[in-house]
Amino acid sequence: MVQMGAFDDVGRIELLEGRLVRKMTKNPPHAVALGLLDDCLTDRIPDGWYVANQESIQLDDSVPEPDLMIVAGKRRDYLKQHPTPNDVALLVEVADTSLSKDRRKGLVYAKNSVQVYWIVNLVDEQVEVHQQPEGTGYPKVTIYHRGDEVPCVIGESTCANILVDEILP
Repeated sequence: MVQMGAFDDVGRIELLEGRLVRKMTKNPPHAVALGLLDDCLTDRIPDGWYVANQESIQLDDSVPEPDLMIVAGKRRDYLKQHPTPNDVALLVEVADTSLSKDRRKGLVYAKNSVQVYWIVNLVDEQVEVHQQPEGTGYPKVTIYHRGDEVPCVIGESTCANILVDEILP
């Protein structure tokens, strides 16, 4: 229905748990933080991975468009289907006015076994790293503040340590 234009006048939407949800407009700090994170990761991830910016991920009953993901393979590998949690090393949402919504989306990501989920929390000027997904959420959450380094782990290896100050506007 989306491809046929049935929702053209609704604005940007994504599928979450079987429901169509309107996506919020990004304000300038959100856009800047997303761009800074994209810049940091693109230059630091190993071969065989790429940064997907605002692209879809296929979950059980959802097709959200997170702000950023690190995805296995090459873009052309996903011509016929979106990446799944098994293809994603890191999924990131940048949150300002969307903070409560992004926390709820974390429950969907955990339920679908997304292994590492970051919230770049512009409200509290911190990066929240959520790990060890369970059906009800992420029991392991580490908070990084300005001056801290956030390890970016792909598989078993840390490919980069990113200063929180490099990401926050």
